[in-house]
Amino acid sequence: MNQRYTMKPDKVKGVLTDVATEELAHFKMISAILYQLTQNLTPEQIKEAGFDTCFVDHTLGVYPQ
Repeated sequence: MNQRYTMKPDKVKGVLTDVATEELAHFKMISAILYQLTQNLTPEQIKEAGFDTCFVDHTLGVYPQ
């Protein structure tokens, strides 16, 4: 997405914007899947899976790392 700002031809800017939008949609889908898979975990399951440090830092939010 950042590359689009330095592109001279408008046609290329449009393509880069479309690609970036598509990639952000993929990230949103992955985040939704992760949230659904982890939303009902018990504290013991969180610790057992190794998510305890992430959950301490971000609670139930999904953050890229």
